[in-house]
Amino acid sequence: MDGLSIATNRAADAVEIAYTAPSLEAITEFALDTNGFKAEYGQAGGGVLTFVSKSGTNEYHGNLYEFLRNDAMDARGFFAPKRAVYKQHDFGFTFGGPVRLPKLYDGRNKSFFFTSYEGFRNRVGSTDAFFSVPTPEMYNGDFTNLVDATNRRLPLFDPNTTRPTGTTFTRDPFPNNQVPTNRFSTFAKQVLPFASPVKPNVANLVPGTIGYIRNNYISQGGSLTNPTNKFSIKVDQNIGSRHRLAFLFNKTDNATALGNNTPGLPLPLWSGQVSTFDTKTFRATYDWTLSPNLLNHLSFGGNTFFKNSHSSNAGMPWKDKICLKNAVDCNDNFPRLTFSEFSQWGATSFNGTSQPMFSIKNDLSWVKGKHTFKFGYAYDDQRANGFGQQDIMGAAAFSFLGTGTPGITTYNSGSSFASFLLGEANGGNTETIRSVTQYYRYHGFYVQDDWRINRKLIVNFGLRYDLT
Repeated sequence: MDGLSIATNRAADAVEIAYTAPSLEAITEFALDTNGFKAEYGQAGGGVLTFVSKSGTNEYHGNLYEFLRNDAMDARGFFAPKRAVYKQHDFGFTFGGPVRLPKLYDGRNKSFFFTSYEGFRNRVGSTDAFFSVPTPEMYNGDFTNLVDATNRRLPLFDPNTTRPTGTTFTRDPFPNNQVPTNRFSTFAKQVLPFASPVKPNVANLVPGTIGYIRNNYISQGGSLTNPTNKFSIKVDQNIGSRHRLAFLFNKTDNATALGNNTPGLPLPLWSGQVSTFDTKTFRATYDWTLSPNLLNHLSFGGNTFFKNSHSSNAGMPWKDKICLKNAVDCNDNFPRLTFSEFSQWGATSFNGTSQPMFSIKNDLSWVKGKHTFKFGYAYDDQRANGFGQQDIMGAAAFSFLGTGTPGITTYNSGSSFASFLLGEANGGNTETIRSVTQYYRYHGFYVQDDWRINRKLIVNFGLRYDLT
């Protein structure tokens, strides 16, 4: 089970709900039990959060609020060249009262509503990060500036000349470390127009040194935004003095999206992902006061939970621009490419989970003298529908081994980018769309007693049986 398991076990609102809770402005009180749970709580290992949602009253009340933080009001860090991007807004409203329809219905003392909304916007700039990108001449097949960490020039070998020499193999070097452009693969020619505009941007680079080809690109000013929206509405209905109905609906939308610039290489080369994380929750409750010391609480609820992560390139038409041969669906996303000496290009496509659940729960409370007995039953039906098509558009890995000395195990020749230009991949994959559904059906029974020995001491003991 992903996220936080929330159990609402008060007489007013009780049903076990996973993944989300209303805005804090819509909660009147909450408690957290971290261990030693009562028997009435089940399906929890680390903690149980119990909350009571607000209800309307006989008078209309509401509020508006805004919390703001902005880097314009922050001081620059002592060692930082400039202030980092940090813009945060937390805002919303609440409103509640009796349900009234002029000249038709007056719900005072009977019908109430309470609604809330919270919006959260957070844009945080990433710290400056270094990446390794091919140098401009490499896109033309020129590797004369290819060196190792000691600035020693590295040779480049032609994989088409590989031949046995006794018990080993040998290759001929490319003259002047130049890969002929007529040897470029069709796939490489498709990728180059998207990649070649990304050039080293670190100051004072010296050709023929390792700094010219390693950590030669710095990403500055990139940011991710995290918009969140929460909306909830609760309706209460009193039927006489012994019956009470309530309904709560909550919708939460979370996302991670790109800000003004990518916190890494520009699109479509950015290797990060954006995501959505959405939940809808509802519950209906019925309280029946059978006698002054006997209360029955019946609740029914459920939620829908959906999470999806993917590259910002996903969902766009690509097959007429670039296509990795034999990929299941090259139209879905920009291909994911990795290099042994350079930073990754692209990220995976859609993958995530959908987890709908519904639950029914009944609690009977009986107060007798110093004892408060409680009996209950709960049933959950939850499904985990995992889906993915991460590399449906294909992924390929390139290594210096493709253009290095045959049989080498340490980096002393060759270039992964030269291997890419020639179409010499040393790994890769593609995959079909997949969906795996898991079913979790659960029954829980319990009985417990809160025994008030004196004003300062209450002993709780009970028994619970769970079947999953």
